[in-house]
Amino acid sequence: MFWVQLDVEEMLTGEYAEALGMPPDEPPDDQSVAFDAELEGTEEAMYQGLCKGLNEALQLAGCSDLAAYFSDNHPQLSSKRYEDDILLRPEIAMYPTHGRAKSAYTLPIALLETSALKRAEDSEGHASQPSVAGPTNESLDEEVDDGGADVPTEAEILKAQIAWAWMELPIQVKRHANEAAFASVATDDFLPPREAQRRARTQLTEYARECFNHQPRCHLYSLAVDRHLARIIYTDRAGSIVSTPFDYTTSRTLWRFIYKFVKMTAAARGHDPSAPLATEDEEVLFKSLRNSGFQCTDAVRTHLQIATTMGCPVHALNIYAPWSRPGEPLVTLPRTGSTDPSPTTMLTSHRCLIGQPSVKCKSIDGRATQCFIAYDLNEGTFVWIKESWRTSGANMSSEFDIYQDIYKVLRDAGEAGTTARRHFLTVRAGGDVIWPPREADELHDPSLQCRIQKTYTHVFPELRAGGRFVERTPLHHYRLVFKEVCRILPDFHDGYELAYTMRGALLAHKAAWEQAGVLHTDVSVGNILIYDPPDTDERPYGILSGWDLAKTKEMLLERRGAQPLYPGTWQFMSVRRMCFPNTLHELSDDLESFILALRWCIYKFFKHSDSQAPHLATGTFFRYFDECDAGARSVCGLRFRDAVGDTPSGVPAAVLPGETRNLLNFLLARFRRLCCEHYNSPEVLPLWEREGLLADDDENFFGDTLKPPRRVPRSRLWCPIELPVARSRLTDYAEIMRAFEMVVARPPKLWHEETRKKLPDQVPEDLLRALYYPRRCVQHHHY
Repeated sequence: MFWVQLDVEEMLTGEYAEALGMPPDEPPDDQSVAFDAELEGTEEAMYQGLCKGLNEALQLAGCSDLAAYFSDNHPQLSSKRYEDDILLRPEIAMYPTHGRAKSAYTLPIALLETSALKRAEDSEGHASQPSVAGPTNESLDEEVDDGGADVPTEAEILKAQIAWAWMELPIQVKRHANEAAFASVATDDFLPPREAQRRARTQLTEYARECFNHQPRCHLYSLAVDRHLARIIYTDRAGSIVSTPFDYTTSRTLWRFIYKFVKMTAAARGHDPSAPLATEDEEVLFKSLRNSGFQCTDAVRTHLQIATTMGCPVHALNIYAPWSRPGEPLVTLPRTGSTDPSPTTMLTSHRCLIGQPSVKCKSIDGRATQCFIAYDLNEGTFVWIKESWRTSGANMSSEFDIYQDIYKVLRDAGEAGTTARRHFLTVRAGGDVIWPPREADELHDPSLQCRIQKTYTHVFPELRAGGRFVERTPLHHYRLVFKEVCRILPDFHDGYELAYTMRGALLAHKAAWEQAGVLHTDVSVGNILIYDPPDTDERPYGILSGWDLAKTKEMLLERRGAQPLYPGTWQFMSVRRMCFPNTLHELSDDLESFILALRWCIYKFFKHSDSQAPHLATGTFFRYFDECDAGARSVCGLRFRDAVGDTPSGVPAAVLPGETRNLLNFLLARFRRLCCEHYNSPEVLPLWEREGLLADDDENFFGDTLKPPRRVPRSRLWCPIELPVARSRLTDYAEIMRAFEMVVARPPKLWHEETRKKLPDQVPEDLLRALYYPRRCVQHHHY
């Protein structure tokens, strides 16, 4: 996570305040608010005083639309689990007070009654209801006898359940300086290295991630409280800007921030102005589609179930972009030799209803990809929407541009292009997200380009991040609308569908590279989709998506559009790219990623030698796909050994029953042979030599099996044929495509039963995280 520090006065009123959405409004000089937090007691004792002061500030600022609650003991059960299996929960949070939001975070009456009954049993006296500034629980009035023991205390009235979908301002509270996220003084070295303080910073980024995952947001404000000190935090997809610390008990700074926060527009607080809340009628319509059977394929049912999660609101995306005709791809490039402009380049507006995303980002920074099922009100149909934050720059091609290049080539290729075309998603609309026009005529105003949504952390080039100068590149909010609503690869029904789907995705990859000169560079299970054609008996087929990291041949040769050191998804990255991240990405790296995606699915969902031992299976899976080392050679140890042919099990990660009758075993054995030949071929061996990774003995090779060796003994290099390998067969599609064609040519009913039968997930993420994260891996995922 990228952190920069900015003087608090600069953040509130300085030259950067406008860029951060801070209004110029200031509270009257004769107004002030006392934040009387209990500093001498426990951390929990601070919550009540802070909440009371925040609510007094909101009232004094004339705001009745927000209220502060503390909810440390009432997390949202669907929250992602943090380290040590703890559910994420900020100590205090600010929420809207309207009905739809309040129903999501208000604690059940029974829970408050149980708390009141416990107090009555523990005390001989009777509590009386105090005068409380801020929120009240009106629903309690009918349940409480005046002067009775079951009257809620002030602290109970200020309690709420975490509701990420409605959270406006998360607040972290720490009582001890050695547990606070930041240093207690304004110095360049404001990021303390202690483990507890690192965890506190991680919690802040996790809070922001959960808000981004549950709300259409461009940025988020939050507060970090360290005893009597506080810091204001501005977070977007490029990083976080942290104010210098201030004493909120003696200064007016916190009161000034709350006053300005109240005066902000929804967009200034971070909400995406193109995605307001849907009306109540629209929300009822969207949720009713779940049980209507309308266009209801397996994929639509699954995604609607996620989108209409209880307590989560429905938003309406107002998408201003070029839109294609219904069912047709958006093609803005003319045919070869034609000068006719495309009829689909004009900006139009569609209103699409969305709920919770089916694909959520796992990291606060980076591309932060999210995917939704959406209902297009203009056309009365379901569409699939992908949102991400792309790196801007003159030499950077967007995913939309890549699709346009592919569409143009396939359109000019005639019948062959039409056959390959179905293995690509159909882009209906897309481009950088723009602010909604104020007037209808502005839809065609070229000046709209100045209202592109982008990150603003980069506007601080002279600031220092953790004591060092860092220059950042802005990220642009990007949105694509697709015709097809698909299942993801792990949702395959049986072994035949798995192989058939991967063959289809491989056909798309082959067409893009050989005809359009575009290399995907990020093949993974998340980017291989299964499409169920509606109202037809046609078999579901594979689609290759996620072309946002794709490169043309020219970009690869010129090294343009540079990406991070480890571009792509770590679990499916080739061993060559892991060991030599600065080398040119090649076709063989993508083909190896296809093989890894197949192995990943087989080991998770089919019976194998470790199926009866979940902990052993999880350990093997971790060492093959997730393990990495922060040292110079960040490589999964088991995958490294497999690449050089030194895995004693013969077929690592899965030994399936059925021997030669099992077609998945056939694929694993064939592909392992291809990989071992590849890493013993003239294309790769010189890399081992040049980097000094070949050793003449077995020193350190059979040490800790959880870590990759630093050098590969020559005696352990495995060649599957007697003669030296003259050329790697992973440098073209012939062998890997031939293997898939042989397998899918056999009818599903003739497949071995154990091959066809899909089991429940044998390596669930919760078990993997509990056993291995975050102790022995450094994640290099880019989503």
